[in-house]
Order: sequence, then C-alpha cells, then structure tokens
Amino acid sequence: MKTTILFLAYIALGIYLVANYYYHEIYPLDRDVIAHINFAKTVNDAEVLYQELSKAYKGLEKYSGNPNWAFPTIETDFDYIKSMIAKQINATKEFIGANPNDYGYQRFLKNAYYALEEIEDKLGMAKDWLWYRPRNILFAILYIFVGFPAIIVLSDKL
Repeated sequence: MKTTILFLAYIALGIYLVANYYYHEIYPLDRDVIAHINFAKTVNDAEVLYQELSKAYKGLEKYSGNPNWAFPTIETDFDYIKSMIAKQINATKEFIGANPNDYGYQRFLKNAYYALEEIEDKLGMAKDWLWYRPRNILFAILYIFVGFPAIIVLSDKL
C-alpha cells in the first residue's frame, strides 16, 4: 500500500512539473501572442489589426533568442519573429483611416494575412522547441533515471 502511494506521488509530481512548465512558459505564448495573431487574421479593419499586432508584440517581449538549440534557424528565432511583427505594425500604421474599398487597402490586407500566416507558422515551430530546452531534457532524465530507481529502493525499505 505504501509503495502504491509513493509511486502515485511520483507520477503526480511529474504531471505537476509538466503542467507548471506549460502554464508558465508555453501558455503565455499561446494566450498573449498566437491568439492575437489568429484574431488579426480575421479582421478587415487596419486599426483593429494594428491593435492586435501591438498586443502580440507586447506578449512576445518576454521571449528572446532561439529556443532551437540543436538546429537553430531563423525560422524559430523569437527576435526575428518580433521584427516581422514590428514590420507589420509599421505597415499597418500607414493604412489606418484609409478607405476600405480602395484597391491598395485590400492588397495590403491580403499581404498582411500572408505575413501573419508565416508569423504564426514560425511561432508554432518556436513554441514546439520550448519543450526541448536543455534544462527540460536534464530534468526529464533525472526524473526518470534517478527518481524512479529511488522509488524502487524506497519501496523495498517500506
């Protein structure tokens, strides 16, 4: 009975560690950046687009560098993604207050949607690499190869 409780506590600790990491590192990227990019792709108003892109840029301030330590490319570099969003923010400023029926305005929106798709793809790739940081890999190895044998040893003593 004590062994079962110890093993369940060990599993609960693992679930807690993963959920805590997700809540503090990955969920803010989903909530504060990707959600605003997704919403920005649905609007037809340059002012709303500007506001959503500004919120996404602000949400991305916490992230920097490239989380892809194994094969770093520009595709997963948060600083490059920030520069892409900043470029879209500056382009959007020029069309605030413009006539929505104007060809240039419609062309701008179409180009912005393509750029937002690209930004969203890059964010998705970078987000995936947040799970594979070296410290996370080290903690997973320690959890499995140190924690599990420790549970076995402790269960024998109980």
